[in-house]
Amino acid sequence: MLAFRFVATLGERRADPVERIGTPERLRAWLIANELGSADMPASESLLRDARALREAIHRPGTAMAAGGVPDPVDEDLLNRWTARHRARLILTGGQAKWHLPETDSTRAARRRRLGRRRDPRRPR
Repeated sequence: MLAFRFVATLGERRADPVERIGTPERLRAWLIANELGSADMPASESLLRDARALREAIHRPGTAMAAGGVPDPVDEDLLNRWTARHRARLILTGGQAKWHLPETDSTRAARRRRLGRRRDPRRPR
């Protein structure tokens, strides 16, 4: 639902577009309203540019997939870089999504083995 609200920050895409996050301050207000930020968080032109790029990278693949197409690999790459900032992440490839979780991610598992750390057997897979 949040992704839909974020994409909707650019309205009337087919007519005269209406930009709802036109300034860093408007972006901050949107983030706060959606419980993603606080009044003291910094807002800059750079953050606004990044947010708009992310918004469009969400919109284009969604539109392509809704029409039975495949997202552009450039958009998939941008989305994958954003989601890689988190422990559990969704990786998009060729219009297919697959969750990569820390416990099942082969790169992380190999790193744990090198470091001598084992998975806690009490934690669910």
